[in-house]
Amino acid sequence: MKKKIIWPKETKEAIALLLMKRPDIHDFFKKRAYSYSITVKKLLELWLLQKRKCALCGDILKLDRTTHVDHILPKAQGGENKADNYQLVCDKCNYAKRDLTSREFLLLCLKISAHNQANYISKEEKMTILEEKWKRENRENREKKTDNNINENIIKIDYLLGKKIKRGQLYQLKNNNNKYYEKLLASAGLI
Repeated sequence: MKKKIIWPKETKEAIALLLMKRPDIHDFFKKRAYSYSITVKKLLELWLLQKRKCALCGDILKLDRTTHVDHILPKAQGGENKADNYQLVCDKCNYAKRDLTSREFLLLCLKISAHNQANYISKEEKMTILEEKWKRENRENREKKTDNNINENIIKIDYLLGKKIKRGQLYQLKNNNNKYYEKLLASAGLI
């Protein structure tokens, strides 16, 4: 069981001043206090104790529909409607938490975070992967172009053979594409 919080006199005065200056805060907590059988003062103390942040994720709580009063130990698991079983949370955390205890929910978040960290790829690793992919695609494109050039040259050789190719034309072909000269000759049946 939680210890009762003893607020200093200055804090009590600050709460009173805050409620006088900002009636919207009072109205916000009044609506929730009625639903959860708790006083406005207790909810306001809880809000200040949590430093106006969600108890689960730490986001700043806005005084609107996105701020929920949550049971630390859910009613489904035997939690009671008492001030020491309440916490203020954002709507996203409350919807995600459902009927888990706060401890179970935070452990689940840690597991998810660890899983994401295990699958995290740094910017440098992403760049390396993209660079390798780019090189592989370029290599494949070059090979396709080379194969196309070979096929075009084979067609040229077949045409020249049909026209009784002259030795000078073959040398010209050799000089233009030195790397594939023997393949072309072999495919044309000249070797």
